[in-house]
Amino acid sequence: MRSHLGYQASETNVPVGNDSVAPRSVVGVRGETYGAAWRRLRSLAFIAFAVAVVLRNVAPAVDGEAPIAPNVLMGFAIVAYLVAQIGRVKTREYSWVEFKELSRPVSRRDIVTLNDAMEKMRASAAAKWKPARVLVVTGPNGFESDAVAIARTLGVECHRRTDSGFEQAT
Repeated sequence: MRSHLGYQASETNVPVGNDSVAPRSVVGVRGETYGAAWRRLRSLAFIAFAVAVVLRNVAPAVDGEAPIAPNVLMGFAIVAYLVAQIGRVKTREYSWVEFKELSRPVSRRDIVTLNDAMEKMRASAAAKWKPARVLVVTGPNGFESDAVAIARTLGVECHRRTDSGFEQAT
């Protein structure tokens, strides 16, 4: 799902809500996206850290002196990692991905029920995360024609699972 729907991270069976507005329930999959620059910066921090460790152990230091280059590189790695983590937290968005493996096509009522649950969660003060996107993924039975139309008006994305991944339902 990460590569097909574009998530850097995903988690299954995520609890949401825990108050009277949004009773506790579970989301099938929570997808997380964040800026690619933060992922690159974090990778650069890991590389800088590895180079610093190698330099510290390989490059000879004059007796009594601390090796400057490895220490500077180590400091850079730590700062870059912290900045990348903060940037990731500030820019991340969550998606609520609902899988519907029904013996019938997904109906308009299924979409409206999902949207109501999502709106309750967004309104809940107890929710620890709020979805920026909501997706419904179905199996071979697909969607009823009016379900896709109502989903579009509600801002819910509809996808069909295929052998090679996912395709957007039309």
